[in-house]
Amino acid sequence: MKTYKNIQLRVADSIAILELSRPDRLNVFDREMDEEFSHALDLVSKERHVRVLIITGAGRAFCSGRDIASLEEEDETRLMRLRRPRLLSLEKPVIAAVNGYAFGEGADIALMCDIILASEEAKFAFPGARLGIVCPYALVRLSEEIGRNRAKELLMTGRTFDAEEAFSIGLVNRVVPKERLMEEALNLAKEIVLSAPLSVTAIKKAVNRDLTGFELSYETMRELMKTEDFKEGVRAFLEKRKPDFKGR
Repeated sequence: MKTYKNIQLRVADSIAILELSRPDRLNVFDREMDEEFSHALDLVSKERHVRVLIITGAGRAFCSGRDIASLEEEDETRLMRLRRPRLLSLEKPVIAAVNGYAFGEGADIALMCDIILASEEAKFAFPGARLGIVCPYALVRLSEEIGRNRAKELLMTGRTFDAEEAFSIGLVNRVVPKERLMEEALNLAKEIVLSAPLSVTAIKKAVNRDLTGFELSYETMRELMKTEDFKEGVRAFLEKRKPDFKGR
């Protein structure tokens, strides 16, 4: 498998493990990590002997979001690229092993996976509204997973919630001790490998058949990135203060 700078990709038998590996930055996404992540998904897709993909993070975080310091300079068209639909369109099942913080983009990525296992230390948040933007995938999908009222609360407040609450509202499949997280994920992957691959692919396609609304969420994100509130949200985050939103 290819060697990367910001992620680790390894394969054992029929199972691929993609580890986000910027522990000193809590595995935040930037342009380079975007490209490596997309390239790794393409490799996994093409490797016919790989039957299941596990995504996890190094250190204290699964993924704590996007690099806010560079967010304003990012090309908005590139930000709306097909990494999210690419992960969803992957024919192989994907297990998220959420070891720590899953904030913003990290929570979105976990939500895109087919099954979510969380360690007891995992924390989740969809904090887009606190920055003057949204978490695009959660905007169109979270309500179907946990119900409209709960989704609106989490998206509108951007608050942090723990693994037990994530389990109680149906966001994650199970919560396990941190030291057993990867063991549980691998055991689950091995169970799936025992099933017929064409059946597993058919199940994923059928269950995910109504995953639509990306155009709306991307357009919403694009428009919000043009607002003064978005610029204020980014400045406030970097300056470690409360934002002063004006609604414009």
